[in-house]
Amino acid sequence: RRGIPHETLSAAATNERFPQFSLSPSLEALYQPDFGVLFASKSVAAAWAYARALGVDTYVPFRAAAFRSDGGQGQGSVVLSEQGAELRSRSLVVAPGAWLSSLSHTLFGLRIPTRVSAETVCYYRPQAESAGSTRGPVPDHSYRSMPVFIFQTENGCEGMSGMGYYGLPTIDVPGVKASAHYCGPTVHPDARPAA
Repeated sequence: RRGIPHETLSAAATNERFPQFSLSPSLEALYQPDFGVLFASKSVAAAWAYARALGVDTYVPFRAAAFRSDGGQGQGSVVLSEQGAELRSRSLVVAPGAWLSSLSHTLFGLRIPTRVSAETVCYYRPQAESAGSTRGPVPDHSYRSMPVFIFQTENGCEGMSGMGYYGLPTIDVPGVKASAHYCGPTVHPDARPAA
């Protein structure tokens, strides 16, 4: 619909092309060949490096406490840190991540409801062929052969009906990552459990 290359595959076609899966006959898959994984920490580091390469001044750590217009004539913005430092700019990008709700209210008087949760993810090592199995050798579960998957179904998590599960092939950890969407407890962004 939006010009994104994709294929709709029957369960049988999915299982044949991607033997890592065993879809039941009633299911079908939407396959997008350029779908992939973006590593958050590496991506953020690359964005910071690119900004610096463009000559952007960066200030880390910087915890914003207030925001105001500079001069009142649309000349720019001033952001004040919790420590009292002032940053002035012609334009401003605010990307607070997990702190969106609190900062949007503090800085701009906006109420943007979000939910920060502490999620549990698991990595599963593909099992070797079991005795008497007719499935053949264990297929490659790396990103070279197995796509990212999202299974939209009831996941049993209160208040998040139908959010389903997702998984990643083996990339940089020896196992397939799998987790339910939005099942963890709600936490404050400053008090998230250590990973």
